[in-house]
Amino acid sequence: MVTEYIEGGELWQLLQNIGILPIEIIQLYVVQIASAIDFLHNAGIIYRDLKPENILLDRNDNLKLIDFGLSKWLSYGSATSTVCGTPRYMGMPT
Repeated sequence: MVTEYIEGGELWQLLQNIGILPIEIIQLYVVQIASAIDFLHNAGIIYRDLKPENILLDRNDNLKLIDFGLSKWLSYGSATSTVCGTPRYMGMPT
């Protein structure tokens, strides 16, 4: 699989280099992530691997989601029962 080159790198690396981001940048990134997830959900796709390592920044500092390996097509009203994700980012089971 070949994709375009995204020169900004991972959001994870930005967080490692800078630490806490300014609130205005956080707000912009939250809106972009929410818009991308909304778009996918409206298309019937659930994105199940959201983490800083799977978010890239382009040259204009806009976000792009990558790694759709755990994503799943799901028809409206359906549910999935599989547990997936990166253990480091998963909450404690209830």
